[in-house]
Amino acid sequence: SMETTTNMKGTIILFFRDLHLNYKVQRTNDTVKVLGNFYYAIYRVDYKNGTYEMIKGSSYVKNKLKAKGDYEQLLQTCGDVIEKNAYEDFIKTFSLDNIKLLVSQSVKDFGGDFLRLFNGEYRWVNIRLLFDNDLAPSEVILCFKEVDKEKQRELQERKLLEDSLNSAKQSAKAKYTFFNHMSHDMRTPLNAIIGLSELAYKNICLLYTSDAADDLIG
Repeated sequence: SMETTTNMKGTIILFFRDLHLNYKVQRTNDTVKVLGNFYYAIYRVDYKNGTYEMIKGSSYVKNKLKAKGDYEQLLQTCGDVIEKNAYEDFIKTFSLDNIKLLVSQSVKDFGGDFLRLFNGEYRWVNIRLLFDNDLAPSEVILCFKEVDKEKQRELQERKLLEDSLNSAKQSAKAKYTFFNHMSHDMRTPLNAIIGLSELAYKNICLLYTSDAADDLIG
């Protein structure tokens, strides 16, 4: 009947629409998964309630904390494996007060590089605090990414640049010293030559005057 045909068409349309939506959701999930693989730890932080939700955690943190809990405990646990000299900076940078300040200033991407302990050795990690209006109210994302190779290369290039600058400064200083000494060394014989020239000129003048006098007397 006409009604049955209409219902079937509606069912088919819904089926393909759901299939299309599922396809889009799957592609979105795949994309998020790929992006997530770049980070070894991702947390959603509710800075208003002071809580966290572990989306992806490091083995160290997963052995210490539950999937959800108090943010201060998460911060302290993460800080325990940060290099001691950078510990206070880490705690202050990612404190709830600083997160609130950054959000109030509409800072959407903030963070830095820290040395983090992995199995007895320190390696560089980049820690980012991400804020976006699409997140739930009072939420930010805290994520950790290992960047040791990139950081070591950056530090090496910086050292090469500093060494080049220092070499250039030393070269400029050596040239200045050389020309300064050369100028002084040149002035010394020049003064002597000028003095001898003046002395010779006086002797010539005296000799000329004496000859002129003899001519007059003779």
